[in-house]
Amino acid sequence: MWHNDILNEIDKRREIFKVRENSSKKLKSSLDKQLRDIKYTNSLVYDQVISQKNFALVPQIDIENDNHILIFDNYDKTLRQEASDLRDKVSKFYEQYKISKLKPIDEEIKKEEENHKNILLTSKIIPIGFFFFPFIVLLTVMHWGWAIVVGFFAGSCFLRFAESMSEDMIKTAVESLNNAKSKYSSEQYILKDEEQKILKLLHI
Repeated sequence: MWHNDILNEIDKRREIFKVRENSSKKLKSSLDKQLRDIKYTNSLVYDQVISQKNFALVPQIDIENDNHILIFDNYDKTLRQEASDLRDKVSKFYEQYKISKLKPIDEEIKKEEENHKNILLTSKIIPIGFFFFPFIVLLTVMHWGWAIVVGFFAGSCFLRFAESMSEDMIKTAVESLNNAKSKYSSEQYILKDEEQKILKLLHI
């Protein structure tokens, strides 16, 4: 009778041990999967930050060890803490990473802003030049009186053409500037979303 009781107690102890051991193994397996997801999301942050940390394997404990629950509990706690500690390093990584990724687009925006500014200035000058151009040409081939009359009508046509051309130039410049700004906002959103995804993956 007592022999059966001992066997039952051993089986019960073994079952409790296995359940607890498997819980820690599951936690480590979950972390490994999430680290692979991080590598897939951004291999650079994985290589420069995540891979520098070596997470301990699940402790190999004898079933006879009376402190196995405490050992597994401490292991889980340490694993979670080490993963959480990486979050600060990931955030610091992304501070510089965002700057490097957004800098070319920021320079593109500045270039488009300067181009837009120059086109606005040009659009004010071109119509004037187009309007007076016929007068200058006609003065070389006819009397100044006729040159004024004919030049006025010709200049008016040239002026409408110049204004239309200036409007198209401004429209194109504005579209280019808006596209650059939209590209910046889109990239900024993608980087922020990517960072948050990785930080979330470091929660276990």
